[in-house]
Amino acid sequence: MFFVVQTLLERLISFSPWDKTNINVDFTIVACATFYKLDIVVSDDSKTMLSKPALKAFKHICVKEGFWHPNFWKYSDLRTRYGF
Repeated sequence: MFFVVQTLLERLISFSPWDKTNINVDFTIVACATFYKLDIVVSDDSKTMLSKPALKAFKHICVKEGFWHPNFWKYSDLRTRYGF
């Protein structure tokens, strides 16, 4: 597990356009979701985790490395879809 998560984190950090933010926490969440092959990752963080550059980096790295790629949902979309 450690190798997969570490590889994904290294690749994601190299794509990171953000300086000194909590983006590494987001990358760790995505790396764990990838390792455990979770279907979705739900977040309300549109500035980092759900930003276009981050989503592009997640997908690019997962495809390139042959890793599972989870779907990303906004929390508000999840609430609307399931009515809670």
